[in-house]
Amino acid sequence: MKNKSIIILLLASIFITACNKSEKHTHGNSEAIQLNEGKQWIVVSEMMAYIQQIETDVSSFEGTELSDHEKLAESIDSNLEKLTSNCTMTGQAHDELHKWLLPFLELADTYNKSEDLKEAQKHLADIKTSFATFNTYFK
Repeated sequence: MKNKSIIILLLASIFITACNKSEKHTHGNSEAIQLNEGKQWIVVSEMMAYIQQIETDVSSFEGTELSDHEKLAESIDSNLEKLTSNCTMTGQAHDELHKWLLPFLELADTYNKSEDLKEAQKHLADIKTSFATFNTYFK
């Protein structure tokens, strides 16, 4: 799983540079995600499909071995790669999504680096918590 950390870091850098290069971005981890005048932000369907697939894979995961977690990590990586290559969002919705996605990429990277089952389970729980945040602010 350690080799995947390089892939995740590359994905993050591609995502940051590929998404609407002409827009200014501020991506501090301390920035709180804001609602859209009290409502959830709409994520474009081309991107939402990959986010939903990751969430489905995570929520339905029943693996009991480290190798099962490695397979899930591969699926997450694959969907993140597709997600970042299909970034078409603009404006504040895009910026707010980045506030969630960049920390999520770090969570996925940490999950990929898991060296034992207990560590993988802890990082998977963090990923699940991140989806609770996503579902609060995005649809």
